[in-house]
Amino acid sequence: MRAWIFLFLCNLLWAGNYMSGKFAIQEFPPLWITFLRWLIAVAVLLPIAQHWEKPNYRSLSCATWLRLAGMGLFGVVAFNILIYSALQYTSPLNGALVSALTPAMAMLLTALLTRERIAALHIAGLVLALLGVTITLTQGRLDQLFAMNYNRGDLIMLGCNTAWVLYTMISRQVRHIPPLTATALSSACGLLMMLPFAVLSPMDWSRVSPAGAASILYVALGASVLAFTLWNAAVRAVGVNKASVSINLIPIYTAIFTLLLGQPFYASQFWGGLLVISGLLLIARPTKKDPA
Repeated sequence: MRAWIFLFLCNLLWAGNYMSGKFAIQEFPPLWITFLRWLIAVAVLLPIAQHWEKPNYRSLSCATWLRLAGMGLFGVVAFNILIYSALQYTSPLNGALVSALTPAMAMLLTALLTRERIAALHIAGLVLALLGVTITLTQGRLDQLFAMNYNRGDLIMLGCNTAWVLYTMISRQVRHIPPLTATALSSACGLLMMLPFAVLSPMDWSRVSPAGAASILYVALGASVLAFTLWNAAVRAVGVNKASVSINLIPIYTAIFTLLLGQPFYASQFWGGLLVISGLLLIARPTKKDPA
């Protein structure tokens, strides 16, 4: 239950990331949003991890460092760059619909790579969650799902989803590293990968306003430090498939933020959210094959 609370909270923080990103993208290039986000996050995470978890860095093997680098490549660099690139070509509706395929892709890749079996109850929960997201994003007009013209942005979003699934799967292979330390080290690896590109693309700091700076702080501390730590801790407890389904909560949280900001709220968003929550409850239920 604690792991599912972590998943609800981290997806709430990620939904807020979309709101803050609207301010940040007006003043920062996508590369610099990503670079500053993780620069601040690593500066905060490393001292906290050292104080609370006291990791022994010398004991980490080359294989472990390679896995941490893989987490940095897929979860820090590829995921962020691809999602910003996709939104240059596709609409937010298309992008959100394609991103809702993440749980299905997680189940497929996990089944192919690890031969992990999926219980029928969990498949039913996945179908309910996907249906809820689709109803929410199409405002109940499911025929829109087949009328859309998918472009290269939608294909890039598939790459974004794949990057996130791979990050999640690799994170399970470093269970011997405490969550804060794993998040900090993988983020540092991703930061080093981005450093040459940031140097070659200098930032115009004269355009930065207090609102833009506040947005960067939120995505760094809230959507990175806290959210990724909660995510990694939850994945260790419930696994890739179950954790990935919780990503369907992001559009539901976004709908709630829309309501709080005084924007129109539709009945389809309520019923869609209800289906998503029902699906998550089914997936959260243990089966006979689940470990005790």
